[in-house]
Amino acid sequence: MFLLGAREIRGDDQSSYFESASQEAYKLSLQRPKIYVYEGVFERGYVLQNNKNISLVLDRSFLNRVSKNELSGVCFALLIQAKHGLATNRTKAMLIFGSISWIVNGLGKLLGLFIPSRYFRLSINWFLVLMFYPLIQSLFSMMVGNNYLIKAFQLLDEYPDELRNLKLATMKLKNNSELYSITSRKLIEIASASKTSTYKNTLTLDVLPHEWDEFYIKQDKLSVAEN
Repeated sequence: MFLLGAREIRGDDQSSYFESASQEAYKLSLQRPKIYVYEGVFERGYVLQNNKNISLVLDRSFLNRVSKNELSGVCFALLIQAKHGLATNRTKAMLIFGSISWIVNGLGKLLGLFIPSRYFRLSINWFLVLMFYPLIQSLFSMMVGNNYLIKAFQLLDEYPDELRNLKLATMKLKNNSELYSITSRKLIEIASASKTSTYKNTLTLDVLPHEWDEFYIKQDKLSVAEN
């Protein structure tokens, strides 16, 4: 939570979020999760699990744009991963890569104190960005694997109502056709060189492969087929 800059939400604050998380957890016979919000880059949602302790983390702007039914679909889609034992490995991976990002960005900031030229510092940051993000994405694929993303998505096949609500929610993601393209992501990564360490740490986790990307992969395939 520290690496995402997340803040815990209580029952009387964001009541729809609290109620949806509680109801979907009950539906899946899970204990009620703790709920958090964070200021993200890609409007993501995560389920984190440590033993039996489960937490849901949603981007604030995304949370404020979805309806109650859509929010229930999002919570269900995340919690079902904990139900089927997928969330623990993902949680460990996020902790590892978030910690690496915190160390790398901290060292870069420390190094900048001894370099008088602002442009030279920025050049070093650009170099680190171009090397760092492809590396962590490759390591994430090795540690978690694409099978996780596919399985997390396939778990919803038996729950058409929840899948429909999730799809409606993800359609509200900001600039989905542009923000999720490879070119746009690379531009965002390069621009992060001049951002704060908190932004860089959040981007490190947001830029990792996410199960919601499956919607955009399928949309791209349909667009290609129609053309």
